Amino acid sequence: MSILKLEPIYKDKIWGGTGISNILHRHIHSNLVGESWDVHDDCLISLSENKFIDEINKFISCDIFPILVKIISAEEDLSIQVHPDDNYSQKYENYKYGKHETWYILDAPKNAELIVGLKNKIIDKQKVISFGDETENLEFNSTIDFNKLEYKRLPVSVGDVIDIPPGLVHAITKGVTLLEIQQNSDITYRIYDYDRGRDLHIEKAKNTIQNIEGKVIHGLSIDEDDNKLTYLVSNKHYSIVKIDVNEEYNDTKLNDFCIITCVGGTGNISMYLPLNLDESIYSKNSVELKMGDSVVVIGKYRITGKCSILKTFTEKEEFILPLLNEYTSDEINVKCSVKYHL
Repeated sequence: MSILKLEPIYKDKIWGGTGISNILHRHIHSNLVGESWDVHDDCLISLSENKFIDEINKFISCDIFPILVKIISAEEDLSIQVHPDDNYSQKYENYKYGKHETWYILDAPKNAELIVGLKNKIIDKQKVISFGDETENLEFNSTIDFNKLEYKRLPVSVGDVIDIPPGLVHAITKGVTLLEIQQNSDITYRIYDYDRGRDLHIEKAKNTIQNIEGKVIHGLSIDEDDNKLTYLVSNKHYSIVKIDVNEEYNDTKLNDFCIITCVGGTGNISMYLPLNLDESIYSKNSVELKMGDSVVVIGKYRITGKCSILKTFTEKEEFILPLLNEYTSDEINVKCSVKYHL
C-alpha cells in the first residue's frame, strides 16, 4: 500500500508563460512553461523501486502507464487540433493509445471561452466503420476546406469540466489554466496554429474528425456521510469523480489504484493499514494536498481537511453501480459523460 507523489516535469511551450508558477505558487526556473506533467511514466520506475509494481499490475497493464495528468496554462492561444482514437493510433501511428482527455478549469479570465467542436455539420460526409465502442474514420471527404471550418466557442469558468473524446476539435485559449486528465498519448493533429511556423496535420485530421458536441459536464451527485461525490466522466480508459471533502473522507471500498488530484482547498491523505482481520488504523504519515497536487494511491485511504479532489480510476463498475442505485440510465447519459452502453 502506497501514496506516490512524483516530481513534476515542466515543459516549455511556444504559448507558455508563468501561469503555473503564479497560480499554483510553484518555483519554476522558466518563463515559458506551458505544461506540468504531474502523473507520468516515472510512476512505473518509482513503483518498481518501491516493490509496488506487482500490486498495480493486478489492475492495469504496465508496459505504458495508462493515464497522464497535466496542468496546462496558456499565455497565448493553443493550436486548434484533434486527437485520434486507439484504433487509428494503432494502425497509423504504431502506438497503443489514442487520446481521450478531460479538462477541469482551475483559473480563467472573465468571459473565457474554449474552442470545443465545429459549427459545420460534417458527419454526413464521413464513411464511418463500426469498430466496437469506437469508430475508425478511414475515408474522410477530402474536399472539405479547413479554411472554411467554423468553430464552436464554449463559455467556461473555474470548476467547469469538459470532456474531449477522440475526434472532437478543440483548443485551449489565452489566459486559461486547467487540469488535463488523459490517456498517456501525445498524438496531436494540428488544424490551425496562428501562423507560428509549426507543422499542420491536415490529412490525418481529416481522417480523425467527428461531429461531436462539446459541452460542460455537470455530473450527478451522491451524498456520502458529510461529503458530496459528483460522478462526471467514464470511458473505457478512466473514470472521474469529484469529491468535496468536509473534514474527513474514507475510501475503503476498493483495494486498487487511483489518482487523487486536489482542485481546491487543502487537505492531507494517509493510507489505511490493516492490523489483523478485525482491526485497522490509518498511517500517521500523511501527504499534504493543495490545489494542483496529484498523488498515485494503491490501497485504501483517508483524506482529512476541507478540499475538493478529483479521483481518477479505471474500474467502470465503481462509477456506474452507485449511480444506478440513485438515477436512471437516461439521467446518467444526460448529466454525465459516459462513453459506453449502460
